[in-house]
Formats: sequence, structure tokens, C-alpha cells
Amino acid sequence: MNDEQKKPGRPNEGVALSNDPPEGEELHFYYSRSRRLSRAPANVRALYEETPAPKFSLIRPLVSGRPNAILFGTMAVLALIMLAVSFFGLADGAQDYYGNRISLSAVRYEGAAILTLKKTRRDEGAAYAGPLDIAVSPLGGEAGAPYPSRINLSSRSSEEFRFSVPFEESQFLVRISHEGAEEGSGLAFRIKTR
Repeated sequence: MNDEQKKPGRPNEGVALSNDPPEGEELHFYYSRSRRLSRAPANVRALYEETPAPKFSLIRPLVSGRPNAILFGTMAVLALIMLAVSFFGLADGAQDYYGNRISLSAVRYEGAAILTLKKTRRDEGAAYAGPLDIAVSPLGGEAGAPYPSRINLSSRSSEEFRFSVPFEESQFLVRISHEGAEEGSGLAFRIKTR
């Protein structure tokens, strides 16, 4: 068998592969987008409508739907609460003592604890100035006698005092009072070392 007999032929070998238009005649296409879109569903027509691009907005995407609006509102409320807590000083554990705002913190260092007492005068009126008795007791472990300490507050608007106590525990009970103060008018702090 030779190669020509092996090849199958086209079923329409006598017909030209393309229908060329006669000389000088061009093809006419009758396509109208508006006519086609008039019969299309509404959602397809909406895709082809030309709308101006929206202006840039930072808030619009955050409140575009109900879930986004709820999430944005929740985050805004939480941010306001955090600002209020930090502004009013509720998060630092500070307490008022005769016109002064007193806060305590502690750090462990080489077998002892270093306590830092910060005093801020609350108002311009009469705030306590004078000796302040401090008694530090460890919480947990062996509960021995409290370790006494004394500092002198001045009339300056803010002061910071540091003193060490010979305890290795991580939690302390600190009681603060002054001579001549009413019974039960002192402060008590529970603090943890960092």
C-alpha cells in the first residue's frame, strides 16, 4: 500500500474551505447591543449600565452591611471605654489618700523586692504632706511580721519613692497609713512583682 491510499480524504473534497464573498461585496453584520440588552434580564442590564465611580470613603466600607456596621460599632465602643479607663486612671490600681493619688508597683531583684510608690496630688487644695508609714507583708508562703518602712510626702505635685523589702515572694500586701489618721482610713494594696 502506498501513502496516498492510506490517507483518508475529506468528505467534501470538492467544496472550497471558506465561502469567500464575491469580488467587491463586503459582509454586513447586524448586531445591536441595545437590542440584545433590551431582551436580557435586569441583572445583566445592570452590569452594562455606566455608573460613575464612587468617591473615596474611609467609613463607607466599614459600615456597608449590617455585620460590618455591628463590628465597627463594637470596636468604636471598646475604644471609647479604653480611653475613658485610661483617662480616669481606673486601670493603674491607684487609690486616693487624703488628696493624693497613690500607686504601687514591685519588681524582684536578687532575692529582694523593690517597691515603687508614686504619689500625685489630686487637687490644688489641701493634700496630706508628712510621714507615711508603710507595712509590707508577703502573701502566701510564711506569713511573718510585716516589714515596716517610712517615707515623707512633700507638698510637690508628684513624687516617686523606691524602697526594698527582703522577701522573695511574688505577691505582697502593702498597708499605708499615717500617725493621727482615723482607724480604718489607711490604704491596702495587693501587688505582684514583675
